[in-house]
Amino acid sequence: MDADIQIVIGTLLAILSLPSILTAFADGRAPKIGVAVFLLACGLLIHAWTITPGGYTPAEVPLAFYRLIGAWRH
Repeated sequence: MDADIQIVIGTLLAILSLPSILTAFADGRAPKIGVAVFLLACGLLIHAWTITPGGYTPAEVPLAFYRLIGAWRH
């Protein structure tokens, strides 16, 4: 899997897991699924960062989204 794809999927999963975690805490439940998805997202982000020479900076994350969208359009 390409590092840009991992960055995009990891970022989206991390963002989407936060409402699940917050809702579970608000309801007094254990946020099992939300935390599992968040850990998966962190794993994808860390793996993408380590396989890319020089790593990624936070400023390069939007560029990964743009490159992925550009690749899908062509």
